Amino acid sequence: MNKLFAGFSRVDITPMRGIGLSGYFKPRNAEGVLDPLYIRILALSVEGKRVVLAAFDLAMLSTSVANTYRAAVAKATGLPVEAIFLHATHTHTGPYITPEETEECGIVAEGEALRLIEEYQRFVCR
Repeated sequence: MNKLFAGFSRVDITPMRGIGLSGYFKPRNAEGVLDPLYIRILALSVEGKRVVLAAFDLAMLSTSVANTYRAAVAKATGLPVEAIFLHATHTHTGPYITPEETEECGIVAEGEALRLIEEYQRFVCR
């Protein structure tokens, strides 16, 4: 009989104050925390085959960011990149994670706004 092994974890990725919030096509910044944001991770293994599924409380994950995160998970776990699946929950109260997201909303991320986005992207990857 095949045994299915499963593990679950949750990591807090609540952003810092001041970072731009995605959604609604108008400039907004985090002023505080109503509800924390998480990455929820499910790891599954059956007959030596392992996969990781991760849900990010973000509006979106660009392909470039997702590939960076998948590579980091692969390096940390020894799993092939093809066994790591990431998706965003599409919350409109999560932060921007790339400058390109701000541009889609007609906002240019520069100076402090750009620094916060880059810092947050590195934080989430860790």
